Formats: sequence, C-alpha cells, structure tokens
Amino acid sequence: MALLDKDTIRRAQDVDIVNFCAQNGYPLERVSGRYYRGVEHDSLVVDRSKNTYEWYSTGQYGNAINFVQTFMGRDFRQAVQDLISGSYAATDVKGPTAEPQPFRYAILHDQTTDAVERYLCEVRGIDRRIVHTLIQKNMLKQDVRQNAVFVWGLAGQRVGAELQGTRKFDDGRFGHRTTFKQICANSEPNYGFNLSIGSPKRLYVFEAPIDMLSYWSLHKDLNNCRLVSMDGLKPITVEKMIKNTGRLYGSYPTDVHLGVDNDRAGHEFLDRLSKKIMSTPDGERITFHSLIPFDKHLPKANLPFYQEAAKRHGVDWQWIAAIHKAETNLSPTNELANGFNYEAFFGRDLPKNQAPEAIDLERSCERCAQHLEGYTVDGQTNITDALINTKLPFEDKRGFENKVKSVYNWYLAGDFQTDDHPSGLPGKDWNDVLLLQNHGNAHEQEYPYKRERPVTVHKTAGRMRA
Repeated sequence: MALLDKDTIRRAQDVDIVNFCAQNGYPLERVSGRYYRGVEHDSLVVDRSKNTYEWYSTGQYGNAINFVQTFMGRDFRQAVQDLISGSYAATDVKGPTAEPQPFRYAILHDQTTDAVERYLCEVRGIDRRIVHTLIQKNMLKQDVRQNAVFVWGLAGQRVGAELQGTRKFDDGRFGHRTTFKQICANSEPNYGFNLSIGSPKRLYVFEAPIDMLSYWSLHKDLNNCRLVSMDGLKPITVEKMIKNTGRLYGSYPTDVHLGVDNDRAGHEFLDRLSKKIMSTPDGERITFHSLIPFDKHLPKANLPFYQEAAKRHGVDWQWIAAIHKAETNLSPTNELANGFNYEAFFGRDLPKNQAPEAIDLERSCERCAQHLEGYTVDGQTNITDALINTKLPFEDKRGFENKVKSVYNWYLAGDFQTDDHPSGLPGKDWNDVLLLQNHGNAHEQEYPYKRERPVTVHKTAGRMRA
C-alpha cells in the first residue's frame, strides 16, 4: 500500500472542519464568529480560526484528520481520503472570522410534508395528531431535501431552526451516522425547539425534538407546561429557558423535569444541575426532577450478586445495588456515571483517554458489603458515615448520598423492573419507550410508562404556543 505524501496529508488537514460537518450531517452549533459547539457532544468545541477541535470531556483534540478519525470512526488513511475526495472548502486559518449575523430564515420548503409525516409517525412513532398540529402552526416544515424542519419560536418570531433527516445516509462511509442533522446558521444561541401548552408553570427539557415529542405522545394530558429541546446537554440552555419563560409568561417555572438519555452523560448532566441552587426573582427555589427513561430498570442477572453479598455481611442488598446504580448507573464497566465524581466500589475516575474496563461484579459487591457492615448496627446502616469521601467537596458528597438514598428507597419498595437484558437497558431515550409501547414489546407490569390515561391530544394541542 502506497504511503500518503505530505501534500495529500496537508490538503486533508486544511479542509474546513465546519464545512465538512455541514456537508456530512454532523451537527454543530455556532456560538460565535470563531467557535462552534457539538450538538450531540456539547463539550466538543471547534475553533474555526485555527481549524482545530477540542473535546473537553475526553481530553481529545486535533486537526481535521483527527476529527474524522474520532467522530466518523475512520482510520488515518480513510480519514485523509474522505477529506480530499469531497468538494469541501479549505480553511484560511490566518483570515479574520466573521462576526455572528442575525438569524435569517432562508429554508426552501417542499410542497408537501409527506416525508416528514411518514418518518415521524411511522418510523419514530410520534402521535399523528401532534405532528399535524405542529405542521398547522408552522412549527414543523419539510424542506426540498425532505428533511424535517423544526422551527424555533420566541415571542412569535422565528429565531432559529434545525434540520432532521428523514432518510438514512446511503454512502456507507460513516456507519454510526444514520440521518442528517443540522442547526441552521445564526440560530439563537443556547436555545432550541420549544412549545408551550397552556400557561407554563413547569418546564420539561429533552436532548432532542424527537425525544420531546415522544414524551408528549406518551403523556397527552400534559398541561400548563413548556416543552424544550436543548439539542444536546446544555445547562446554559436550561437556565436561559427558565428566565425566558418567566419573562414571556410572567411566572417562572419552579419545577424543571429533565428527560435526558439514560446514559453516562445524561446522569452526569442531571447530577450537576441538581447541585445548582437556583431561585426565581421572588425567591422561590427551582427544583430539578429526573425524567430519565428506564431509570428503574435493574438487570435480573445482578440481583444474586447483591443479595448474596448482603446476606454474608448482614446488610440490605438494596444499599449495595443503590451504590452501584449511583456510581456507574449499573454499568458492567468501571466508568463513572455520576456528576459528583464519587468513586468507591464499582467505578473509577478514569484518566483521560483510558478506556473503561469490565468489573468483577461479585468482587465489587463483596467489597461494598464488607465496608457497609462496619457501619451497620442491628440491621441499620448509617449510610451517611459509610459514604464519607474526604476527597470531595461537601456538596458533592451530600449530593451523592441523597442519590443513593433515593435509589435505595426505590429498591426497598420494590419499585424497579427486571428483564432478561443481560447487561444493557431495553432502550435509553423517550423514543425508545414510545417504540416499545407502539410495537407491543414492553410488558405493562415492567414498564409503567405505558399506563397513560386515554386523553386525546386535542385538549392540549389547541392551546400550544411557540
């Protein structure tokens, strides 16, 4: 195989990362004339003036070739070939960067919305009445390439938009990408697709519009609330939407429900927001609530390990399971999944770029049970003392303790679901929940999300506002 010459490599490195992403459906959000942020990974920042990226949550950084390797799953040679084979613009790293411009809605609409309706209703399972309502209110469009256009509204004005593809990519190069996604240029920063039902007193926040509409499809009796998509995991968007709702409606939401994905990033996001002390201008405390789907799933295969270790050391198995859940979200690997950086028995705060490793669950449960035994008297465990971690700030230690106690109470009351998924969840987002219900693959006794009152969407859709 011939070696790549220096000129070929240089041409690949010079391809504008932002332009490459735009043409390949990898969503970036412009935050200034110079910087762009990843939509799916909000700690990913592209510096367009240098044509480099840095993924802060992992410590990875590099040039255009490294970007394609990391986010498109290509080896070095494939990445170079991808970059030089397309009609991508080269960047001028010495040139001035343009100042942000006001949003201008310049999307060319298709004459029908058939592709969007088919994709959202038949593929993603969204309630057809919700889709029709959004179309009627000009909040959902179809462009000439048959992408779904989610229009961002603010006080009756269009301030941004995002595109969601309705067809799979057909070039076969980037296997982990399935549909096109893009936030339109100059869309309102730290904002997103949103709608209001009645007079909002509560905020429901999701990572993407489809998650948001899936939740509404499952909870058609929602009222007096605002539904918001962050397009990723963005605390600043949550804070902005709280303030924005108060200014628009004259009343600040004091309850914020976070329907983020059931994965490491989602749990870290929830934990970090739960540590924030926020209040309305009137001094009312703003409380964050978890709406993470499948959060009460407990793998049946794990139960014997918890129970046998607990029996040997005279402690409640629910404490062991709760600590496992709070540390790593019941992961079979040692990667932490909490926003408090708490590590003890099941996970480690891994150095950047170190891959997670499988844990020995039996050994980890034994270590945990043995530790808890030292803080247990007459069957009662002093979990506050048992979880002391002198390395952490007080608020992190207390936050982790509260999380463990909450999960313990679920398990003690039998408020959890088991199934035969050996190591993973039945799904991780609200669209997965919706599809399980629509396809009849979820059992009602295992997934209480099915138990919704038969209220039609007409009651709420008619009072929906952007």
